[in-house]
Amino acid sequence: MWIPYRMLSSDIEILKLFILDSLVKPLTCVFSIFIAEGFKLPTLHDLGLVREKAFSSFLKGLIVTSFAWFFGFFLTPYLLYGSYTLKIEEDLLKIVVLSANFILVSGPVEEILFRGYILGQARLALGEGRLRLLAAVTFSSLLFSLSHLPIHIFVWKSEFFSALLFLFFAFVIGYILALMYLATGNLLGAIVAHTEWNMLHAFVDIEELSTFHSYGLALVVFASVFALASLSLYYLSNQRIVAKS
Repeated sequence: MWIPYRMLSSDIEILKLFILDSLVKPLTCVFSIFIAEGFKLPTLHDLGLVREKAFSSFLKGLIVTSFAWFFGFFLTPYLLYGSYTLKIEEDLLKIVVLSANFILVSGPVEEILFRGYILGQARLALGEGRLRLLAAVTFSSLLFSLSHLPIHIFVWKSEFFSALLFLFFAFVIGYILALMYLATGNLLGAIVAHTEWNMLHAFVDIEELSTFHSYGLALVVFASVFALASLSLYYLSNQRIVAKS
C-alpha cells in the first residue's frame, strides 16, 4: 500500500506531501492493524500506551534523543571536522506543517504500528526467551527501516549509497526505540524520542558537513552513540521484561 502511494505522490511539493501524509499515514496504519486483527482494533493499552510509569518514560525519551542530538550533530562533527553546518529554517509555514505532522502523526503512528503492534505480535509469535525477544526486536526494526525505502527512492530520489546508509540508520533507531519501549514498559517514551528527533528537522536544515562521506560518517557515529545511550538506559532500568500474554 505504501509503495504505490509514494510512487503516485513522488512529484508533490514538500509541504503538500506532508499534509497528505498526515491523512494517509494514520489511515494506512489503522487499516493494516484492522485487517491483521480480523476486522477489530486493539486497545491503546494493548499497544503499550499505559498509565504506569508514563512520566518516567516521557522523561527518558526526551533525555535520550537530546543526548543523541548533541553528540551526533554538534560534538561529533566538531571533534571530527572542526565545524558543523546548521541552517535555521526561516519558512514559518513549513515549521508549522512539519511540526504538526511530527507531533500528531509520524511519531505516534509509527511507534504504535512498529513498536506497539508489530513488535508485540512478533513477541507473541516467537515466544519467550532473550534471543527470541531480540529476534522480535530485529524483525520489527527491519520492517521499520524498509518502510522508509519508498520515500528515498521515489521522493528524495537518493543515490544507492545514500539510501543504504539511511536504511541502516533507520534500523538502528528502530532497534533502540524498541529497547526503550521494553525497558520502560510504556510506549510513550519511544513516541517522545521519535517525535523529538523528527521535530528538530522542522526547525533546522542539516546540510552536509563538507562531503557526503563525512556526513555519512557522522551519522554512523551518531547511531553508535544513540545505541550506547539507549542500551545504558535499557540495562540500568529496573523494569522486568515480561512477554505479553
